[in-house]
Amino acid sequence: MQQILSIDASSENGSIQVLAVEERKIKLLESHNFQSGDFFSKISARNGHPLSGAEQTHSQGPLGDAYQEGMPEASASEQDTAPAASNPLRDTLAKVTSPWTSAVLLVPAQGYFSLNVELPFSDARNINRVLDLEIQDQVPFDVSEFLIEHRALDKRGAKAHDIHVSVIPKDYIREIIKSCRESGLEPYIVTLPTTALGAIFDLAPDYYSGDSAVIYAQDPLYYVGFRVNGKFRTDRVINRLACVSSREGSTGQESIDLSKDALLMELKLSILATETKYATKIEKVWVCGESIETSILQQALGRDVEWLNYADLIEGPKDQVSLASLAAIYAQDIKPPALLTNFRVKEFTYRPQLGELIAGLRRLVPYLSVLLLCFILSLICIYISREGQIQKMQDALRDRIASSLPGAPIPAGEEAKFLQGINSEIEQELKDLGTPYKYSPLDILLELTRDVPEGAGAMVRTLNIRGNQIKMEGAAPNYPAVDQIERALRARRSLYCRVNREQATSAGLGG
Repeated sequence: MQQILSIDASSENGSIQVLAVEERKIKLLESHNFQSGDFFSKISARNGHPLSGAEQTHSQGPLGDAYQEGMPEASASEQDTAPAASNPLRDTLAKVTSPWTSAVLLVPAQGYFSLNVELPFSDARNINRVLDLEIQDQVPFDVSEFLIEHRALDKRGAKAHDIHVSVIPKDYIREIIKSCRESGLEPYIVTLPTTALGAIFDLAPDYYSGDSAVIYAQDPLYYVGFRVNGKFRTDRVINRLACVSSREGSTGQESIDLSKDALLMELKLSILATETKYATKIEKVWVCGESIETSILQQALGRDVEWLNYADLIEGPKDQVSLASLAAIYAQDIKPPALLTNFRVKEFTYRPQLGELIAGLRRLVPYLSVLLLCFILSLICIYISREGQIQKMQDALRDRIASSLPGAPIPAGEEAKFLQGINSEIEQELKDLGTPYKYSPLDILLELTRDVPEGAGAMVRTLNIRGNQIKMEGAAPNYPAVDQIERALRARRSLYCRVNREQATSAGLGG
């Protein structure tokens, strides 16, 4: 079971959670809330983009019980004179006590859009080669400043492959990662709430089966995901405030009605577009998030609409479960489900920092300690085994010495040293013996091997050296060979004073 840090910063009221994940089981271990609105509004201000709906003053949606216009934004002078606020993400991370190994971050959908394209291949290398041009042909603006991320889904037809493409400003992702690092966080996954919605189908694939849509309401943003042919394959983010331009003089209930009708129309068009593209029927629509009147949606969409309580999929306090709880399933190391979008690609690829490397090594300390202990125990076992073998050899050597030298005093454990001392004494006595002759037996043997002709073919059977006399017996192939040996020995009178051939028969030679 792996423990994952999951952060939902997609709404103004964010949450930081630590969850234990094992395949399709998720258990909430720890949860903290923090105000992410200020954190991401600073990112938007640095990035030069207007605040998204998720970063504006929170209000009840038009499909809920009430709606209030957002409060006016503070002027630039007021923002400049405001005191510097602390880092809410860093401060809340400091409260986390449970250990974790990987992190996933849900961010607001600022400047984001997605689409599905069909390409004749599905490998990442070829897709990256043509995808930018493919997207540029379909949008009326320059895509060079946008991060284009893709996910190959499956094959459609004989040659085409369904590719999901996510597009988001590079500066926005760059500022998010920079701010996370300033807070001491390096998220493994940076994605949107729509990706977390896909975890619903991964956690309960049998229950949430069939072609269906899921809507996560976070007014004024509505995240929509579609599951078609057994795969969560496409998504859309609808901003209610951007659905219709404000008419001059239209305020209050009239403005609510306009945005409500426009939102319902966008949801309906999204469902129809998905049905047309994949030649299917979206039978079921699941809704979750903020309060939504399912009857209004069901009447407008013409589909079966049902409230989804995703807290039932998570083990732990139900009132603390958030969208971050679902996203944790994608950050596990062993066989994670395929997620729809992850912005940690290309120049934003996840690269573990030195701090995380050190933290990982610290987590390995218990295992390394066990390994070191096993190594020490193995050395002890080897030492004991060798000591036993040495003791057996010493006992055998003591018995052998005692049988050869009865009564010899042998100190315990010094049998080899005692034997070496005896050998040294014998060698010294042999050196003191000496010899009265000029040549030793070894010298004579060496000279004979040099003087006996190799071509004679003779074979020496015995060689007897006594004092200054040498008696050699052997065999030769013929008499001339015997004569040749005799002449060779007589030729060295300085060494052989007298050479006598005692007998020479057909059976051998003597001398």
